[in-house]
Amino acid sequence: MTKLKYLGAAAALLIVVFLGFLLHADNATRVSLRLLHYQTPPVGVFWWLYAAFAFGVFVGLAFCLASRLRGRLDAHRLRRVIREREGELTRLREKAAPAEETERPLPEGG
Repeated sequence: MTKLKYLGAAAALLIVVFLGFLLHADNATRVSLRLLHYQTPPVGVFWWLYAAFAFGVFVGLAFCLASRLRGRLDAHRLRRVIREREGELTRLREKAAPAEETERPLPEGG
């Protein structure tokens, strides 16, 4: 099963590289972007698309990592609360155990 996963990942990577090559070949026209009064030097359309894609990947990873970090912190906090509650429950059971032994009637028919 592990070999199949690696094979699938390798196939997906080859497809992405091939599509990137086609995208680069078909979008070699040089353009310059203008934002307010700033104009970039002319670069191929492919590189602008690549930069936008890379920026999106990094933003997505940042949001994913932030969400995962928040989840781990919540899980840590909940584990601490559970330990505190279990300790409190243990103390209450130990406190109530001697009282239960003295109040419990003896079984009949022994």
